[in-house]
Amino acid sequence: MRVFLLLVLTLFFSCKSVKTESFEKSISQNVTLESACKKSGDCIVEVMEDTSILMQKDDADMLFPKFITNTSSKVIKFTYTQKMAQEAEDAQYKEEVIFEIPSQENTLFYENDNLQKVKLIHGRFCYCKGAAGYFKITEGRLSIKNGKLQLDFKNNSVPQIIDSLELSY
Repeated sequence: MRVFLLLVLTLFFSCKSVKTESFEKSISQNVTLESACKKSGDCIVEVMEDTSILMQKDDADMLFPKFITNTSSKVIKFTYTQKMAQEAEDAQYKEEVIFEIPSQENTLFYENDNLQKVKLIHGRFCYCKGAAGYFKITEGRLSIKNGKLQLDFKNNSVPQIIDSLELSY
């Protein structure tokens, strides 16, 4: 029995945990959602300072963002989560709008294909086969002027609930 206990203790103390890297960025609290959140859901706006988006694709060739450190830019992430009945299985529905802007820029205007200069993507997450994931947006308009941000866009790949966004910061 002592040998068994000694063996278990040796194995326990010799195991090493795997170190994982986490991406922690400061999130600005100085942003206000000016456009109304849809009554059927909750909205959250995050501004990730000193952050950039690196677009990647997974094994299924689906697009997804990876956030990396970059002191000359910041990422704005808007999340809409639809309120669903608790008893409904697989009834979650969420949309995200993510883009990157220069940290010190006070005036910007991009339209249609030029929206990819700010790496604008729209994410749709639900139990909707073949119509979920992140999608590049190339139709719409982004304007930033005097601390006001206005975004109107269309996702031509999947249906969407969120198609506009107004922020002040």
